[in-house]
Order: sequence, then structure tokens, then C-alpha cells
Amino acid sequence: MRLELFLDFLFGTNCRLCGHPGDYVCSMCEANFIPDSFQSCPHCGAKNADGKFCDSAKSNLHGSEKSDGKFCGREWRNKDDGVDASGGGENEDGGADTHDGGRNNDGGVDTSGGGCAPKFLFDQLIVSMDYGENALLRKTISLFKYDNEKKLHLLLSEPMKKQFFGLKHTIAGQKNILFVPVPLHKKKLKRRGFNQALLLAKEVAPKNLLDCLERKTYLSDQAKLAKTQRLKNLKGSIRVKEDFTNFVKNKSFVVVDDVATTGSTLNECAGALKNCGAKYVCGLVLARVR
Repeated sequence: MRLELFLDFLFGTNCRLCGHPGDYVCSMCEANFIPDSFQSCPHCGAKNADGKFCDSAKSNLHGSEKSDGKFCGREWRNKDDGVDASGGGENEDGGADTHDGGRNNDGGVDTSGGGCAPKFLFDQLIVSMDYGENALLRKTISLFKYDNEKKLHLLLSEPMKKQFFGLKHTIAGQKNILFVPVPLHKKKLKRRGFNQALLLAKEVAPKNLLDCLERKTYLSDQAKLAKTQRLKNLKGSIRVKEDFTNFVKNKSFVVVDDVATTGSTLNECAGALKNCGAKYVCGLVLARVR
């Protein structure tokens, strides 16, 4: 990093995203990071105002639209092709997060129907941008996570802040909500050098940050396993740190991550928090893979 700063001093700075001389991120690139104008049901993808599930108990569907089938939950369940490993949507071993969060008692995916919400453990999901629609976003996430461009968290956290605090129907107006980063296992943290979710959470809500979750299982070769085995391995892999098990009771949380696909990691975080008595869990992600 010191060498990089020295070279920047000697030769000037180029935009890390397009290479144009000038700032670390030029204004033209920065203009691409605009939050989406809508949210959607985390399960079926029907557009709504607040990112809640579209059943009568949990939804606030102001001017909502029905999904055209592209985002249907059953399609997500049956999908097992993963995402581009160059950026985002990963589980603990870097493979694609392919679990939609609905579980039955043996750790498999629930396919019994009954609406969008009943088998999910989080209550709401706020998405800042669409992962698939923005090539520059995908490149930036890859540089941030895999090329050690840690400063990019300042850029990436901006649409998250605007989206979360700009929506009328989130828990943003509640007092004493706590922002929790999705944890990395200590082995992966040592290899990468930082937890991207923690960096983002620090920028979104520095005064309300609670780093209270941990990975108790290192999932080393998940990408090589069958889908059902990956789901089984993921179950119960995240827990509340011992020092916080009593503290989380009756509190509301926002679980922060960079990219979500179908929600398995968020679901495990929500399950860990609710097992310790959390009242409400909202997910907040920079982008989602549709």
C-alpha cells in the first residue's frame, strides 16, 4: 500500500475502475452506482416498496407488481448453476450461494408452499442494486474483495446508505437498531485480510455496529459438493458470539453483506440471532443476483 501511494504521488492517480487519469474513482464511474428505485419480495421477486415478503402477515405492497416468473421462488430452488466467481454471491468457500433459506427439519429446502414468508428466518431484505444489470458493479465488487482494493468500500457503501435510510417502509425509523456484518471464518479472514461485510457495515452505520456473529464451521470445498450436501453443511454454521448471547434478546438487527443470491447466508445469520431472542432481522445487501 505504501508503494502504491508513493507511485500515485509520483505519477498521479488513475481511476481504479476505468483507468482514466484523475481520482481513485472518477466521476463518470461513480455515476453508475445509483440505488434501484424499487424493492421486491425476497422469495418470489414481486416488486414492492419495502423488501418484505408478499404474504398478508409481512407485506406492505404499495403499488406492487406481480412477478413475471423470472424471479419465481421455485425457479431459484431448482437453480444450481451458481454465479460468476469473479465477484459476489459467495458462501464460505467462495462458491455460489444457492440456498433460498426455506428449510425443513432435515436441513433440506422446503417445497411445501404456503406463501413466501413462513419458512424464512429473516423478515425483510433491502437490496441496493441489481448485480446482473451492472457490469461495472460486478467488476468493482471483484476488485474490492479479491484484488485488495479496500478503499472501494467507501464507494460501495454509498448506495447502501441511500437505499436503506431513503426508504419509507424499512426499520430505519426505529430506535436502537443494530447493524451486524455477515462473518467470515477466521481462516478465510486471514487469507483475505479483511471482512468486506464489516467494512461496509462500518460505513453504513458506524455508531450502531455490533460484530456479534461468528462462523463456527470452515466450509473448505463446498463448490465441489452436490447441492444437497452444501445445504446440509451450511445449516448451523453461524452462531452468536458467546459474549452477546443474552444481549441480542428483544432487539432489532440489520444483517449487512455485499452480495446475496437466494439468501442462505442471511437466513443462517437471522436464525442465529432469533435463536437468542432477536425480535426482528432485516437483511441489507449491496447487490443481489437474480
